[in-house]
Amino acid sequence: MEVLKNQIPEGSAVLVVRPDNITPDLLQVALKTLSTASVSFEITERLGLSKETYDFVIVGLFGGVEEFDYEVIQKAMKPGSTLAIVNGNNDSLSLDLLINGFSDTKVLSSTVITAKSPSFALGTSSAIKKEKKACKNCSCGFAEVLAGAPPPAVRSACGSCYLGDAFRCASCPYLGMPAFQPGDNTVKLAL
Repeated sequence: MEVLKNQIPEGSAVLVVRPDNITPDLLQVALKTLSTASVSFEITERLGLSKETYDFVIVGLFGGVEEFDYEVIQKAMKPGSTLAIVNGNNDSLSLDLLINGFSDTKVLSSTVITAKSPSFALGTSSAIKKEKKACKNCSCGFAEVLAGAPPPAVRSACGSCYLGDAFRCASCPYLGMPAFQPGDNTVKLAL
């Protein structure tokens, strides 16, 4: 437990994932040992229900590491925070952690391994989103929509747009739409 205490920055929000059959005495001991941090205890089954995120998450403190869902653990962690697994098989855990997106895996002792969570929130992309731009010679009206102005009235070069695709030119704004009545810019389907 002392090895873990040295890894936790003072004032960190710490989550200890625990089995549901733990005695209050053991919880008190853990709380006193990790007293430099704000400690929360949660059972594995309820972990996915909480919306809180933590700087440091400890799994397996009260016994062997049972099967746990890395994705649920990551959702409980802040980006770039630390996961500590106690009493696990360090050889297989290192590989599992890397496969599940954790990095900077360190074996602190024969019973403790730590890893960093990704530096971005789960379900997000670190790529910068580009704004959509209109073409240089935009003819569809998207440039006007981006500028906030209403799109220009649609004009046809051939004048026979209302007859249907067979009579429309290649640059016709109505290409792909059904035939309509002359002078009517909206398509009305007779059902």
